[in-house]
Amino acid sequence: MDMGIALSVFGLKNPDKDILLKRTPISSLRQTNLADFNFVSELGSATSTMKPVSYNEKENIVSYDVLHYSDTINKPIRVYIEDIEDATFEDSEEHIFKAYDRPVNAYQKIYKFKVDVDLTKNKIYVFTKKETANAFIRRFKDSKIIDYESIYFDLTKTNELDNIINVVGAWQNSEGRCKKKAYFGMHIDKLEEIEKDKEKVTSYYVEYEHNNSIVDLFISRDGRISTQSNELTNVDLINIFHYLNESIPYKPT
Repeated sequence: MDMGIALSVFGLKNPDKDILLKRTPISSLRQTNLADFNFVSELGSATSTMKPVSYNEKENIVSYDVLHYSDTINKPIRVYIEDIEDATFEDSEEHIFKAYDRPVNAYQKIYKFKVDVDLTKNKIYVFTKKETANAFIRRFKDSKIIDYESIYFDLTKTNELDNIINVVGAWQNSEGRCKKKAYFGMHIDKLEEIEKDKEKVTSYYVEYEHNNSIVDLFISRDGRISTQSNELTNVDLINIFHYLNESIPYKPT
């Protein structure tokens, strides 16, 4: 996200503290980059690396900086290079590689974000957008370093939360040609269409009261929240997550 912050939370299953408390980086796979920055067709591995930054012994929380390489994107780009550190990329339909006079037909994106691991609550907090967070956590599960379970909110009970002042947007699963419906306005959760099919709502965009201020908050059924507000910090999002998880947890029947 260019503005604001996003948080995805997963439950840890039998976390290996010996690995997670290591002072050295933890990689999902050994990374190999573009050979000598020569921009040949061989891309680096799709991998994520967690670099430990700090350990709060009292709270039993480890904080990491993450470097995450996307899967290969098979789409031509044009590369303009004066200095490798100042390289910029744009999509190209002409398949022209100006710097070296040959095409680059695939590339990887690189993401940097924060991760906190709470070894008391057995939770991992991933501060990035949904798609990146899901790819990150799956890699570490596939490499048998981290096992996890998904966390869900029961969005049929958001009307019980005093902190939600107004629901201004809602997204709802649908059938037929339109697979997803979106509603916008004031107190959208009171609409008849929402009231009769609340179990199909996948996310709400709300005005949320936090520390005597009203902030925007996106609440997703799959244990994910985000905001465009610059008033909220990573710690604030963690606290809001725990409030929601304790107040409206989804309990399968």
